[in-house]
Amino acid sequence: ATIEGGFMFDFKNLGDDTFQVTAEVPENQYLALGMGEDMKEVDMIYFQATGAGAVQDLWGYDNHESPMQDNSQDLTDITVDSETKPGTYIFTAVRKFDTGDAMNDQVVNCDDAENSWGYAINTETAAFKEHTS
Repeated sequence: ATIEGGFMFDFKNLGDDTFQVTAEVPENQYLALGMGEDMKEVDMIYFQATGAGAVQDLWGYDNHESPMQDNSQDLTDITVDSETKPGTYIFTAVRKFDTGDAMNDQVVNCDDAENSWGYAINTETAAFKEHTS
């Protein structure tokens, strides 16, 4: 999916029990992907496009509070590329469909229409703070 302002994300089923997420984020901004329609009890992936870049597994506890870093970071094979496309960070990360973390992860099922991914961006800063859309 392409988002106005230079953001992009895509999911790829790797054919085993994992999927890969790729994201492009303009420098000094962030993109957070959440599996759900709001921020309450939602599994999230956060891409921070500043410095060396960062990818984190987050969990949203409440609609009105900042998500917390998941105690079990279930993302693997993380790559950050800030050189190929000047002014843009390109991230990849792999996650199991079912991480086994019943407390802070949701099971992703590509065949299930119930799964809904939303996104949040901040075009003002890459710092983790309330998003602009």
